[in-house]
Amino acid sequence: MAVLPCSADLSITPDDLFAQLTNQGNGNVLDLTKSPGEVEKTIGKDSIITGRFDMAQIDAIAADNDRSYLGIRRVRNAQTESESIAFSCAGVTQQDGYVFNRSQPGSTMGSTIITDNYEVLIGQDMITPAELAAQLRSGNTAALTLMRTPQPGQLDVMVISVRDAATGEFSDYAVGLDISTEQDIVGLDLFMMDKHRFDAVDIYLGTGYSLTDAVAATHHILGGPLTPEPATATLSLIALTAMAAKRRRK
Repeated sequence: MAVLPCSADLSITPDDLFAQLTNQGNGNVLDLTKSPGEVEKTIGKDSIITGRFDMAQIDAIAADNDRSYLGIRRVRNAQTESESIAFSCAGVTQQDGYVFNRSQPGSTMGSTIITDNYEVLIGQDMITPAELAAQLRSGNTAALTLMRTPQPGQLDVMVISVRDAATGEFSDYAVGLDISTEQDIVGLDLFMMDKHRFDAVDIYLGTGYSLTDAVAATHHILGGPLTPEPATATLSLIALTAMAAKRRRK
């Protein structure tokens, strides 16, 4: 059973900001293989990619089905050239809502959707595409984060946060899934966003990342501080306690 990546402590810092992408030119892709030595910096590291939804794409977001949104691609195995070491991504379907997948962002997910064995970390259910679009239409802002970790037994995390335009308060939704493999200790070579859904992306590299860090990064791209917030810490502890109780009953 994977360990819930949930802590009131914050590991992420402003110094962990590795890169930022925008919709300018080819800014929707960060290809580390074009920068000698950059891939080596990512070996064994946790990574967070968080994208701010483009307000101009509200109708398209509401109608999205089977679309991959944000992705982190692991380096190929140099010896086998295996294609199985591929994207870890966040996407959306009308039936399942926001899901993990392995398809290149901006493309359809097809059979690469991963929907089994989710752990709900924050909220009763993940926000739906229609609910998210309604929030954007009301003037609120929202962001989506994918946290990928190579640490054995830890969960990868997907977070959506909505910031209320009037109060500045956040509503958070998060799920986790153990999609890491033994090969995940290798480096990362590509970060990608769907440039038709996001207007900016922040990328972080570090160690010891948890749900708290993923939520902090999601809040930060929406204008929040990159520091622990009382509500985030409380939710993290509640989720941890609930999961521990659930496992004791098994």
